[in-house]
Order: sequence, then C-alpha cells, then structure tokens
Amino acid sequence: IIPSGSVELLFYYKSSYKVVTDKGEIQTTDSCILSGQKSSYFNYVTNEKCGVFCVTLFANSIKSIFNIPANLISNNHYSVSDILGKCGNELVNKLGETKDNFNRASIVQKFILERIMKFSIENKRITEFEANLKKSGGSVNLKNLSSLLNISKRQLERIVLGHIGLTPKEFSRVIRLQHTLFIKQKNNNLSLTKLAYLSGFSDQAHLTNEFKTLTGYKPSEYFSICPPISDYYSL
Repeated sequence: IIPSGSVELLFYYKSSYKVVTDKGEIQTTDSCILSGQKSSYFNYVTNEKCGVFCVTLFANSIKSIFNIPANLISNNHYSVSDILGKCGNELVNKLGETKDNFNRASIVQKFILERIMKFSIENKRITEFEANLKKSGGSVNLKNLSSLLNISKRQLERIVLGHIGLTPKEFSRVIRLQHTLFIKQKNNNLSLTKLAYLSGFSDQAHLTNEFKTLTGYKPSEYFSICPPISDYYSL
C-alpha cells in the first residue's frame, strides 16, 4: 500500500490482515479499523482466505467524522471500537451481521452522515487548502497558499495536521506522487524524463528519489509490477 492522499475505513471478514511497515514491524488488525494518512509504504499480508470492505474517505474527513486529530492515526491504524467505544461497537456489529457489501455501504453512509459535525470556518479553510493543492498537483508554494487562505504558515500547519494527519509539506509530497501516477495513467508511454518534468520535479533523479522513499521502488521497478493508477485523482 503506497501513500494515496486518502484515509480508509476497513472492515475485514472471514479473517484479518497483518500489516508490515517499511521498517519490517508486524502489526495485527481488528476486524474494523481506521487507517490514517501514510507518508511511506506498507504491506498487508494474510495466510487465510479473507474479504475486505473498504471505504475511502476524503483526506480532511477524520476530524469531522471521528472527532479526533487526524495526526493521531497517521502512518498507523486503529480499531474503530477503540476510537468510538459503544458507537464503534454498534457499527462493527452491524457490518458483521450483514453479508452484502451494498448493504454495508448503506450502513457506513448512514453512520458518516450522522457523525458529520457542522461546517466550520476551519473546515472551509482545509477544504480550500486541499482543493488548491490538488489543482497544482502538489507543486504549490505553501507560504503563498497560507496567504491566500488569510492565515499564517503556522496556523496552516496546525489545521492541516489536525484535519489531514500530515504536515502541509508531507501531504504535498503525497499529492505530487499521486499526480505523477495520474499523468502516467493518462499517457503510459511517457519517458521518465518527460514524466518528471510534467510532474513538477526538478529532474529525473528527484523523481526517482521520491518514488523510492514513498513506494519502496524506483519508478521503472514500480511501473513494471503495478499499473500507473492514482487512487487520489481517480476519486
């Protein structure tokens, strides 16, 4: 799993997965987890037949839905039951009793709508921040962006960390990776030199270093085993 710019609500049935971090640490998972923003890659493994129902959430939705700072779950995953207590247990039980993923989607949709808090000024600012970052492909001057939002750079860092879970700089890197995948997705014949230029990297070496850091592979290695699909820009 590479950094996608989104967060996921995951429900496992039949059996669960184990998560292997980029440092080789092995973590077990509960049947229903909230997986936060990632600034590096993870491997999910299982030795049994397993089903997974995944709901992809917007980057800025954690604080609004779960009422916790998003940075608390960055590069990690937490049990929904542990985060929400009784409310979380009820959601997990409903998902477990349902055998159809269409019904699971309806259950989660109702849950999210009931949890969303009122649209505040802070929500508006984080939405504008993400929209501008997405439009620029992750290549935006954060100082200029904070001025556009009429807040200081320090305020921007606090808001982004609380709502998205990564610093503005970290999230920009993830979005630029996703934008790079999206460009390649639209034109799979692009050379790496041309891809680096269109993605806003200074040169191919910079592109290679970012790919290696965020995915564990060099671009040529990654594209040889994975299709160039952007989860973030395909939403």
